[in-house]
Amino acid sequence: MTNKQANILFIPTSIGSYGAEPQDALSQRGYYRQLICASLARSTHTSEGIQVLGRQLAAVARHAYPAREMGAVAQATQLMLALPLSRQLESIARYHRALCKWRQGEVDNTRQFERTVEEAPPQYKARALQAIGLIHHKRGEVDAALPFYLAAGRSGANCDLLTLAESQEMIAVVRGIQGDHKQALADLERLFPLVRAIGKYHPAVYYTFLNDLAVELGEVGRLAEAEAASTIALASPFAPAYPEWAETRDEIAAKRVSATPSVVAFNHLPGAAPSLWAEPRRKPKRVGTHALDWPVFFREVFFKELQKRLP
Repeated sequence: MTNKQANILFIPTSIGSYGAEPQDALSQRGYYRQLICASLARSTHTSEGIQVLGRQLAAVARHAYPAREMGAVAQATQLMLALPLSRQLESIARYHRALCKWRQGEVDNTRQFERTVEEAPPQYKARALQAIGLIHHKRGEVDAALPFYLAAGRSGANCDLLTLAESQEMIAVVRGIQGDHKQALADLERLFPLVRAIGKYHPAVYYTFLNDLAVELGEVGRLAEAEAASTIALASPFAPAYPEWAETRDEIAAKRVSATPSVVAFNHLPGAAPSLWAEPRRKPKRVGTHALDWPVFFREVFFKELQKRLP
């Protein structure tokens, strides 16, 4: 299976039209550069034109970040900070700059996101709360992360469905870390329709969700469905930027080898050293549980999507 076998999703560009998502890492980098150049080319040298340009650059950074195209995020952010933008747009640029620094290894930068909470528009306040939660999560401070995920969800429910979905997904991840895989899976199942709809505009978020879903399906012994979800994520053009997805596939394969007909009880495979690119994941846990029933709707969706990606 190759990345080209994945369906093309569509995301809105920063200049108001729709463009097909590129299907490999190289074309993705060029794609976001083209969006930045197009925004610059269409801008006007008026006060309002500069503000419009700032909003377009913010949109590029927003779409490039889930794809882990941090070069495009940094370029858009630098251009924003060089422009005479409104205070709110400046706070959005600082938010994206803080994301870049975090990805570069500066893990103790919660104060920069706290400033976003104080100064940015409501949707970016929700995103900043989510980012603070992720920082705590990556430090291993799961209990400290949870209140920020909850706050991000409450804030995002009013203004930003993407952050709402991401926060609810991370709350389910925390449940999984705490060993409540049945509830974590139920939470993800309820969230699936929303993430699927959002994925038309933020496809990387959809595939990240499928990987998390694959983890929980594997934990409760639903290995065929776990493999289907993992296969779809790995067939996407974002897979090279998310090495943890391959680890999920390998863990599911190990579970299949070790599974008995009635009970699933395994240890996670030893993981590689944590990467700066890896999102917070579950701690290894030993789980024993009977397989659970999954609504037919979700089962059909996954296997239909899997069939579309097979040769």
